[in-house]
Amino acid sequence: NRPEPRPLAALLDDLSSRLAMADPAVREEVTRLVLRYLENPPAGARIAKAIELLLGQDEDPPTSS
Repeated sequence: NRPEPRPLAALLDDLSSRLAMADPAVREEVTRLVLRYLENPPAGARIAKAIELLLGQDEDPPTSS
């Protein structure tokens, strides 16, 4: 049972707000992971999972309207 996919803009807004609230060390690590992705796009799924783990799960993810 997978959640309904959200538009990319909504996902980026969510990531941006979660990143803004994160500890500075977490922000630095997420930045490093994004730069790593830019160097190696095939590793995207692993990198996205690492970012999700760093930022934690949303308690109440926004719904698409």
